[in-house]
Amino acid sequence: MQDTGVRRIVVVSAQPALRSGAGEPFWFRYTVTALIRAVYRTTYADMERMEHLLARSDTDWTVVRPPYLTDKPGTGRYRTALEKNITGSSLSRADLATALLATVDDPAAVRHAIGVTGG
Repeated sequence: MQDTGVRRIVVVSAQPALRSGAGEPFWFRYTVTALIRAVYRTTYADMERMEHLLARSDTDWTVVRPPYLTDKPGTGRYRTALEKNITGSSLSRADLATALLATVDDPAAVRHAIGVTGG
């Protein structure tokens, strides 16, 4: 990115990549999230490494952490929160795409992780 002059990157991670579980109920963090992280441990380890690399970079990055993704039609409705997860069961891929595009031009999102879920 540096060699080509690209400064902005928005990446998709996942809710379980947030180790602190900020924004999640206690019971959810120690049951559902723990089980998902155990089953997909290498996947979430890769996401954590990606997030740490971005945090140490000098790029204008944003990490978006959705919940379970579905193929349902987009609704145009979703909720976001800076630096924490939002409990919600799922989000359509179309609504994730809408949230990603909205994030690209949002200066408040630069160098932050954003939790997103269905509206």
